[in-house]
Amino acid sequence: MSHQHSPKGQACRRQRGTRLLVTLSAVTAAVVLGLGVAPAGAVPQRGETLILDCDVLGSVTILTNTGNGLWTPGFVAGSNRRLIPYAFRFEFTPAGGATEVEEFSKPAPRNGRLDRCEFGESGPEGSFTGVVWVSYTPAR
Repeated sequence: MSHQHSPKGQACRRQRGTRLLVTLSAVTAAVVLGLGVAPAGAVPQRGETLILDCDVLGSVTILTNTGNGLWTPGFVAGSNRRLIPYAFRFEFTPAGGATEVEEFSKPAPRNGRLDRCEFGESGPEGSFTGVVWVSYTPAR
């Protein structure tokens, strides 16, 4: 007995996959760049840490404050430097599946302190990679 997938069934599976990717992207963005509200210069006391590999800043450990909102700054551990995101690219490749991509962006700031940072993770469910373009504050 052969099973054929209906176009409607394929569309539903595609929508579920897209919703999963968008949810995963939003959660990862929240964890990566501290997407909670913190007073200016306030380093999160709780949250997650993540290592970013940046073109200009090199390897930086980010302290996050999970919450909501895509454009809230992340904090560099051990300094008062903040990274302010202006673009994201997320790629998720499920084990044995096709890569799905999500991108979010707004215009880059004009302050000249711009960088591109990468991060990622892989496991039995598949691999996830991200790129974030940031503006950064000067270290004091």
